[in-house]
Amino acid sequence: MTPETTLAEAYELDVRSFAQSPQFPKLADTLRQHFKITRPVWSKVEDRLATEFMKMLDIKILTILYEGWKKANSLREFTDPVKYPADRRIEPVPLLEHQITSTYHPSLIVRVAEVELGTPVQFDLTTVLKLRGILLAIQGGRIYEIRAGSIEGTLRLEWKRVDLLKVETNQIPIPSAMKVDIQI
Repeated sequence: MTPETTLAEAYELDVRSFAQSPQFPKLADTLRQHFKITRPVWSKVEDRLATEFMKMLDIKILTILYEGWKKANSLREFTDPVKYPADRRIEPVPLLEHQITSTYHPSLIVRVAEVELGTPVQFDLTTVLKLRGILLAIQGGRIYEIRAGSIEGTLRLEWKRVDLLKVETNQIPIPSAMKVDIQI
């Protein structure tokens, strides 16, 4: 894992593997029926569908960690400049096994021959990241390094409360020291 690792990379999804996944035909057919498009016309849309869905997974894991850790009460104490002056490094800061759940609402605009069909379709994209053995280095109210640990996760893509995609990661090790800059 690097600071640039995205959801697509973490869940080992790319356009080709997604288009060939068992869930893809269900997703494509559900959308085709929603837009009431005939199969011959739909085949032109379907060719680009996997690419558009992969764009929805272009969210950095580090962004999800940032959003979750910013809300963590256990880390807020390290923002107190009296107790932890800006020149003082606090390390390691162990985090108990915990999980961060993030939900996004990406949308998809379907076009045929440059004509937009209906309104954008909004999805619910939820990822649950389980973190173990994480050690942080903090200074001046900022996490500047993540050390050790691992991440596992589950990713769900839903539309109108119907699961369209559900995948899990293998365990993703965090390198011995990953430089970051995360404001707590």
